[in-house]
Amino acid sequence: MYSYSSKSILTYMGGSFTSHYMTLKNIQQLIRESPDKVDTSIILTLEKILKQKDHDTQKLASILYREAANLLRDISIKTKDSYKKRLSLNILKRYSLNIINRSSLAASFALGTLPLNIKGPDINSIEISDGILKIDQDLLFDKLKVKPIYKTKMGRSFVWKLKDRKELLVFKFSKDQRDLKNLLLEIKWIKLLKNYGWNQVFEIPREASLNGKYLFWLNSFKFPCICFFVSPDYFYYPNGDGSKNNVPEQEFLSIISKCANILGKLTTNGIIHTSVIPLFHNRTQRTRRDDRGIYLWERGGRLDRWLDSALYPNIGKSGIRDFEHLISYDGVNKRRLYTEIGNHMLSFFLIIGSYFRMKCPEKKGINPDGSYVDVRNLFDKELFKKSIELVVKNYFSGFCGYDLKELNFTKMDQFVDRLIDEMGVDRYLDEIFRTVDQLEMDDNEFKRFLKSKGVTDDELAKIKKGERDIVLKTGPHLGEFNGRISVPELIDFIASTAALMISSKYINKIQG
Repeated sequence: MYSYSSKSILTYMGGSFTSHYMTLKNIQQLIRESPDKVDTSIILTLEKILKQKDHDTQKLASILYREAANLLRDISIKTKDSYKKRLSLNILKRYSLNIINRSSLAASFALGTLPLNIKGPDINSIEISDGILKIDQDLLFDKLKVKPIYKTKMGRSFVWKLKDRKELLVFKFSKDQRDLKNLLLEIKWIKLLKNYGWNQVFEIPREASLNGKYLFWLNSFKFPCICFFVSPDYFYYPNGDGSKNNVPEQEFLSIISKCANILGKLTTNGIIHTSVIPLFHNRTQRTRRDDRGIYLWERGGRLDRWLDSALYPNIGKSGIRDFEHLISYDGVNKRRLYTEIGNHMLSFFLIIGSYFRMKCPEKKGINPDGSYVDVRNLFDKELFKKSIELVVKNYFSGFCGYDLKELNFTKMDQFVDRLIDEMGVDRYLDEIFRTVDQLEMDDNEFKRFLKSKGVTDDELAKIKKGERDIVLKTGPHLGEFNGRISVPELIDFIASTAALMISSKYINKIQG
C-alpha cells in the first residue's frame, strides 16, 4: 500500500517544471494504489498545473498538461466520492471548452477517453453469397424490370434514370479485384441497418440480387459491380453538385443538421462512418506511408486539398451514404471512438467552409497578377457560426440522447474568424511529388498522374521521372507540405467537441 498521503506529496512540491512533473508521478502512484487517499487538495493542485502559464514556453509543456489532465480523469473514474468525481470532471470540462488555450487539448483528450458502454453489432451475422453473376447489361435491366433512360457517371458509379420511376438505379463498380469484399460489405450493412430499423431514420438503398448473388459482372466492364435503387435525394449534396453551390441556405442547414443527428445516433450505437469525406495529410504518399497518408487530426498536421475533399460528401438530403465505410466499434479502444467523432466534426466543418467557396468555384488558386485568391467576402460569419452550432447540437442530441442547450466554447467568434481567414485565402497550394513516389509508378501512371494535376503536354515533355522532386499546385491545402495545419484552433475545437460528446454521455450515465 502506498505510504504517502496527499499532504506529504504536496509538501515537497516546488514551482519548477521538473518539480511539477515529479509531483504528477507521485499523484499517479497514489491514485493507482490508494485512490481513497486522494483529497480535494490533490484535485486543485492538478488544476493549478493545468493553468500554469509559466510552463507554456517549455518544449514538453504539452506532456505536463496531458499528465495532469489524465490524472483528473483517473480520479473521476476511481473515486467513489461523488463530489470529487464532479469536481475533477468540471475542471476538465472548463479547460476543454477554452479552445484557445495551451491546456485545452490535454483536457479534451482526457475527457474523450472516458469509458463508455458502447459496442457495435456483429456485421458477420449477415451472411450473403460472394459469387459473381456474369450477365449482359440489357438482360440485367430486363430481370430487374426497369427501363433505363440515360446514365450519369458519379465517381466509380453509373446512376441510371428510369422510365416511369422516381427511383434511380445505381451500378457501383469495384476499383479492382481486391475491392470486391468492400462491395459485399456495403450490401451486408444495407441488410443489417434495415434489420435494426434504421430505414425509419434515413434512406437505405434497396439492394438488387439475382439467383442469390449480389455481384454482377456486366459485359464490356472491367470489374464487377453491385446494384441498388435510391431516391434522387440520395445524390443531393449539402454544398452543391460539385460544380456550383445551388443549395438554398435553409436547405443546407436542414441537411447538415439531419445528418449530424444521424451520425450521432449511429455512433452511440457502435456504428461508425469512417469517411464522411476523405481526409488526407498527403494523398500522393498513401501507397508508401504506413498510415496511407490518412489524416490523423490529433497530430495537427497539414490537411491535404480540403476543398476537393469536401466536394462530394457522404451525407445528403436523404441521410448518409457509402456504407462500405461503416465499421462496428469493438467497445474496447476508447481512443478510436474519440478520434472518429473528431473526424466527423472535422468533416462537417470543412463541408460548411466549402458551402461558401462553391458559390464561386472558379475562384481558386492564384490570380493573374500572382497574388493568392482571396474570397473571404463569400463567407457569412453568422451563418458559418450558426452552421457549426447546429452540427454540434444535433450530433450531441443524437449521441447523448438529450438536447444541448448552449454551446459554451470560449472565443467562438475568434475561432470562426480564423476559419474564414484560412479557408478564404489560398495561401497553401504546393504539393511535392517526391522522387521515391515517382519511381513507384510506371511511365503511363506517371504521365496520367501529372496530367490529372494540371501539367500540360509541353511541360510533361520536359520532365524526367525520378530526376527530382516536382512541385505541383494542387491546393488549396490547410498548411504547407509536410508542415503543421495552418489553423491549429480547428484541432483544438475538434478535440473539444469530441470530448463534449463523450464526457456528457459519461456524466449522464453515472448520474443516472
